[in-house]
Amino acid sequence: MMKAYDDLLTRYADIRKLGLAGSILMWDQNTYMPPGAVEMRGEQQALIAGIAHERLTSNRMGELIRECSSMKDISPEQA
Repeated sequence: MMKAYDDLLTRYADIRKLGLAGSILMWDQNTYMPPGAVEMRGEQQALIAGIAHERLTSNRMGELIRECSSMKDISPEQA
């Protein structure tokens, strides 16, 4: 069962990394991005947000959450 927990952590870490990449794009948009790049930047941000959403709401993510929620040997920190 700990494999499910480790897999869940890995998937959440990847989703977080996508969010951080989106934050960098937003920072660049607000500081240095040339005005002509607005449309492409919107497409980039939408793509990253879409990938993160797909991963977060995937069937596999739901399975892992259900599996981990039934774990008896999980510590309070892991819960």
